[in-house]
Amino acid sequence: MSNRAKKALERAESEIGILHQRLELIQLITLGERICVVCGCSDNNACPEGCEWSLVHAATPTGVCSNCIIDYLAAVIDAEKVPEKKA
Repeated sequence: MSNRAKKALERAESEIGILHQRLELIQLITLGERICVVCGCSDNNACPEGCEWSLVHAATPTGVCSNCIIDYLAAVIDAEKVPEKKA
């Protein structure tokens, strides 16, 4: 198989994987199951070490679990940083 064909196959496999993940997410949302926006755990599929909801979005079936809340808040704070004014 040529390098070009290998790259095309790898790209197709990657896209199939992404589509599969999106389909699973759509199925969970359709069932009304809350999903962590960081790690993807859900009401019926918690993190291996266990977790609970730390932050929930009332209008959508999403939230942030207790294992992800620190990283999530750090990312939000980092994204909202305003550059300091130069003197």
